[in-house]
Amino acid sequence: MERKARAAGMQLSRSTANRIAERKQVPGTVACLTAFLVGCGLPERRHSLWVEAWMRAQQQADSIRLASKREVEDLQALVADSSDGEVSQGTAMRLLRKADLEAQEPYRGFNRPWTVACLQCTATFRVKLSDVLMGQVTCADCPRVNDRVREAWEDLLANRSGELSRRKLRALRAATVLRTRLQRNQLDISLFVGDHETATTLQSPTWHSVLEAALRRRLRRIFTLDVLLVYGYTTRQEIPSHQPPSAPTGTTHARSDSHGRRSTAEHRVRQAVPKQEPLDAHAPSQTSDEGKAWGSSRPAAPTNSGI
Repeated sequence: MERKARAAGMQLSRSTANRIAERKQVPGTVACLTAFLVGCGLPERRHSLWVEAWMRAQQQADSIRLASKREVEDLQALVADSSDGEVSQGTAMRLLRKADLEAQEPYRGFNRPWTVACLQCTATFRVKLSDVLMGQVTCADCPRVNDRVREAWEDLLANRSGELSRRKLRALRAATVLRTRLQRNQLDISLFVGDHETATTLQSPTWHSVLEAALRRRLRRIFTLDVLLVYGYTTRQEIPSHQPPSAPTGTTHARSDSHGRRSTAEHRVRQAVPKQEPLDAHAPSQTSDEGKAWGSSRPAAPTNSGI
């Protein structure tokens, strides 16, 4: 295409031709469009149809840009809190935090690029405050965290290193990975376990180093690992109606960072109390208040179906 355009006395680089052909770029000028059509071998008599279509598309794009500019101006006037009609630094920071983002540089303007970090996964990218308020900003890295944790969990269950005992591996395979949360440098992984034996086996943090090693190969940032076990009853108990069921517990264990430095062991107890009655293997699934707080629901039978 580049050679054909040059032979006709036109300029068309191969990179430009490639971007237009892959729909990553629209010809910026009539000259560029014409050179591309020549490169495609389109007869000259048909060029006018394409030029007319291109001009209509440009007019529509200009109209959209103008409407978008007016929308941004109206939105800025609505949230402005200073005498000059601008959004102050403090207000901009608060609006950013509501979107689970944190500024990494001073605020420069309502419709100017701003470097921010996602509070969920710490990814850094550029946004405009106007786009944030219009709901046009999402973090592209957040879904990847769960994907990478799932991949690390599959490595853990494969036990290629042979570091896990049969009992520990059997307990891990009976557990289910729930929602993962990476906020700043804190990675919280919640596991649902369906019986006390499995929970007791996994309370020991000896297997954390194997999971941590698998995570380090996928999460290219420093993080502190915190594992929370969430579990319920597996056998029915006769409990008087006036007496609430005793609370099963989930326990987090030793934390470590992604470089293998082990910190002081920490134990926290979180209660996961069923709303009505204990669970057994055949009882309908219940969701505890704690499960809601962690964004997880309790499955009827634990599996390793994923996150």
